[in-house]
Amino acid sequence: MISGRIAPLPIVAGQGRIAPLTGDRHHSEVPLSPPVPSGPGGAPPGDPLVYTRGEGGGPAEPTGPVGKTKEDKEALEDGQFAFTTMANAAEGLAILTALTGDLEMAVYAGLAYVILSETAAGISRAIDDPPQLDYRRAVHIEATKVKPVTGVYQPLFRFCQVLEETTVLANAWTDAVERYQGAKQANDYDWVVTHMWVAWGLRKSFWLHAARISPTAKWAANAIVGTPVDVDLSGNQNPSISGKFSEHLLRFSEHLKHFSDRKCD
Repeated sequence: MISGRIAPLPIVAGQGRIAPLTGDRHHSEVPLSPPVPSGPGGAPPGDPLVYTRGEGGGPAEPTGPVGKTKEDKEALEDGQFAFTTMANAAEGLAILTALTGDLEMAVYAGLAYVILSETAAGISRAIDDPPQLDYRRAVHIEATKVKPVTGVYQPLFRFCQVLEETTVLANAWTDAVERYQGAKQANDYDWVVTHMWVAWGLRKSFWLHAARISPTAKWAANAIVGTPVDVDLSGNQNPSISGKFSEHLLRFSEHLKHFSDRKCD
């Protein structure tokens, strides 16, 4: 699982200088010798988060959008309601199972509620991305290890894991775009180049991970049918939530199918 802070990613910034992204330090200068060759279409080979020199010694630019396109924002807006609705269902499950004394189930349902709420907030933030004036900071993501969950709670946990990874990437992508815009506004070339490549790579990573949400929700819904996790939510304190928890997961999966259909150019 990846969490909200960042692992150092090798970004080459400025005129042939490498800036290892460690904390907020930017200029750890290492000469490029020889220059990294450009890949097809001017894009760098392998790791997309590397700045390469273009023809004439200038920076090679990403092939494809750096920020959020109109289509990106429309897809995010369309999915935001689904995350909020699913969070309400998870909250209902947590409350209902806590009241009936199934505290272990309440904990996992509460986890799902928290992560779904965080995802909804991350999506909302991704839609509105003003420039960050404090842009002289590298965007970092670092990996964290989690203990695998087995048994009856595994489908719900796996669903939460995919959501968490996508949320981290959404927030990182937004940070990169906002800092890119801030650097561009300030005409700070070094940081424009750094954030440009990070935003470009994170956009692709975000949509690749987001595409897994719908099929994972559908798998989890089918996996919990007939298990203690598939609680009927009709008796919870929110009258607008009713039906089995698996039914809510299936509706959520259906609503987010367009995430899986996104073609990230």
